Amino acid sequence: TTISWAILSFFSSVFSFGSTPADKPQLKSPVGSPSAYIKSNEVKNPLEVEHSGVKYSVYWVKVKDTQLISLFPNFKEKQTSSELVNLKNCKTLTNGSFYSKDNKPLGLFISQGWKTSNAYFNPLFNGFFYIDSNSAGIGRQPPPDNINIALQSGPLLMESGKLNLLKIKNDKTARRITVSLTANGEVIFAVFYDP
Repeated sequence: TTISWAILSFFSSVFSFGSTPADKPQLKSPVGSPSAYIKSNEVKNPLEVEHSGVKYSVYWVKVKDTQLISLFPNFKEKQTSSELVNLKNCKTLTNGSFYSKDNKPLGLFISQGWKTSNAYFNPLFNGFFYIDSNSAGIGRQPPPDNINIALQSGPLLMESGKLNLLKIKNDKTARRITVSLTANGEVIFAVFYDP
């Protein structure tokens, strides 16, 4: 799939989404930690990508129907992925967002129409992922009001098919989770990690 609109990197809270039989989720169960989970024995082999001589594995899932995506806070509860999959009846589960040491989301966080925290300027958390009544969006500006799901995270890796130059000090290699939009509005969640 050509990703031509935007890619946003994100971390903690929880995205849950379903899929149609034709688009079986590609996330392995488990992937190194409780950051991604799927209730299925039909897991395909991951994609492999190489960067600076290191090979990374990538599991991904494409969600065509944005109404299947839910965002749940897990800041205080700290439930495991297995607990959340069963509690929320998820077909697939992945992390999203950043949170503080006192268990509050950093930046905009709207779950099922309920705003937990407001947007704020931060050069690292410079992107917003949101879902309105019939489509998803990724951008640098907070979404309009009356949004069902919205999340501030970052960094924004790609916009309009062009890579963004990142200036991150003291970056370390670690598992990374992204959300992307294709040219036709499909949402792709991906987990990149070093096996």
